[in-house]
Amino acid sequence: MRTLNAPGYRIACLGFALFMSAHSSAWGRLGHFVASDIAELHLSDAARQRIRELIGEESLAEASVWADEMRSDPAPYWQNRAGAYHYVTVPPGRRYRDIGAPAKGDAVTALHGFARILTNAAASPEQQRLALRFGLHIVQDLQQPLHAGNGRDRGGNDIRVRFRGESMTFHRFWDTPVLTSTGLTRSQWVSDLEQRSLLRAPTTSDTDPEQWIAESAALRETLYPVPRDIDQATLDSAQAAARTRLAVAGIRSAAWLNHVLEAAPPAGGDAAPASWWRRLLRLDPEN
Repeated sequence: MRTLNAPGYRIACLGFALFMSAHSSAWGRLGHFVASDIAELHLSDAARQRIRELIGEESLAEASVWADEMRSDPAPYWQNRAGAYHYVTVPPGRRYRDIGAPAKGDAVTALHGFARILTNAAASPEQQRLALRFGLHIVQDLQQPLHAGNGRDRGGNDIRVRFRGESMTFHRFWDTPVLTSTGLTRSQWVSDLEQRSLLRAPTTSDTDPEQWIAESAALRETLYPVPRDIDQATLDSAQAAARTRLAVAGIRSAAWLNHVLEAAPPAGGDAAPASWWRRLLRLDPEN
């Protein structure tokens, strides 16, 4: 019998993790990294201190993609529960507050749960590390328009398009090529958004998930009907919208972190080692 520690199993998991990272990450690594770099510029001293207490020298950018990297982990938490925490469903013409979350939960219920963990003095450091990493990721996910799905095409995952000769889902186009096709590096993206006057200081209104969702859902509706081939005009329009959403992804990441972590108790214990999450996996953000 092959055990979970067998070399073949570990190699298979690693391969699947790389596939998932390349093809299923919301905003892609570049988008999450840029949003996190923007957030770093606007962290309060208290939030910055709490983050360092929890994740040590790990960068905010690295923390922001952790929840996507964990998608391939075979543990029940990641395979049966956490997937629903990356998105919400809001049909056209409806508001999130009128619909609410399904029984399995969604990005909003998870985000509220993670905030409770981060402000709970009884929560363990491991629980708080998970809450920080996953919560940050959710804030950024919800700024991507297809993470406020319409309930008909799995956030664009059921629609295939062609972009520069490559076939991909419409969701994947919005995750990665819409950003990488500019040719801008991570630092150049931040500079570009600043030069376009899209960056600003966070405000209290930036902590409201329902506002984020309303904006994403409204933008989502402008993307339909989806063209089979992504031409230059479609790409230009998508990149303009993506710039605005990526800028607020960073601004709202900082707003959420500042709001939650300024009320959080000091973290206990040592900074987490890189493999801490392999010992976790039984946490539910709603508990």
